[in-house]
Amino acid sequence: MKRRTLFFAVLFALLADLPDSGVLPIPGGAARLDGARRAIDALNAGKNVMLEKPMCLNADLARKVVAARDANKKVLQIGMVRRQSTEADIIKKLIEDGRLGDVYQIRVKLIRRRGIPGLGGWFTTKALSGGGGIIDISVHALDLSMYVTGLWNPTAVSAKTYSKFGSPIKDYHYVSMWAGPPKMDGIFDVDDYAAGLIRFGDKATLSFEVAWACNAHPENCIGCAICARMCPDGAIDVYR
Repeated sequence: MKRRTLFFAVLFALLADLPDSGVLPIPGGAARLDGARRAIDALNAGKNVMLEKPMCLNADLARKVVAARDANKKVLQIGMVRRQSTEADIIKKLIEDGRLGDVYQIRVKLIRRRGIPGLGGWFTTKALSGGGGIIDISVHALDLSMYVTGLWNPTAVSAKTYSKFGSPIKDYHYVSMWAGPPKMDGIFDVDDYAAGLIRFGDKATLSFEVAWACNAHPENCIGCAICARMCPDGAIDVYR
């Protein structure tokens, strides 16, 4: 409660002091449960906003954030950083120019062998974070896939999440941990693996597999069937 009180005190001070031309960042610690509402407050106060991903936890709240942006004629940036890479621009241009043909299947594979962050703390407590790997890391890949292909209107989703490695916390073995070490008396009630299929009408499909932890070789790639593959190390493979 003290941390939340401090966050709001700092936020209201920034709203009062930040010039209208400035950009107010809404941090990741607040983004999933409070960030969207705080973004609306900032936009209504006449500030430009950088809202960390994920934007929010439901479409209705997302529409309210966008409505506040439009009503106040301000800039709203979501923290989807992978679309801003040179590699994303190259693939997007190739698709727009028709050099890769029709994109009808996209594959997203983000596999960590042991990559649960902050086990037992904020990251793995659903009441605070809102979810696990599916909203922590897959949002980047899903946004990037839609950005480069221009497929912005999914029509159906079928997916399943699993929680297999994070609990009991004492039995989780790892080499390194972002936001670690584990909090042994903490909570793990989120997903550590998810798989699914997204349909974009009759135009295309997108299959995804995302794991914070699983017994598999680590992978981190996004690919369009029969045309191109993009990896976070900057490599681009194009097949024609």
